[in-house]
Amino acid sequence: ADHGESIYQLVPPKVHVQPKPPMFKSKIPDYPPTASTFHLPGTSHPMLSNVGGTATQKPMQNKSHSNFGKAPGSYKSDPNSYMKKLAKSCSVPSLSEVRRSNPDQL
Repeated sequence: ADHGESIYQLVPPKVHVQPKPPMFKSKIPDYPPTASTFHLPGTSHPMLSNVGGTATQKPMQNKSHSNFGKAPGSYKSDPNSYMKKLAKSCSVPSLSEVRRSNPDQL
């Protein structure tokens, strides 16, 4: 709602930037979660781990070589080795060939 000229519009309001508080870091040690379904490969009980909540270290250490697949772009096919026309198809046999080789197919 523009009310025309006003003394409040002559002086722009001061912008108050609130300082950001420091990031919260818990004082509780970083224990693995109780009854977790993560970090289970290679265990004898594949459903849950740390059910009692007594683990103080990670059940499995981080793997430096783990990833989510090949590098981006490595799944691309080679543009020089594409499939040619009719490379995986065969010709349809004529009616006389079907009569000779497989008459019960008719």
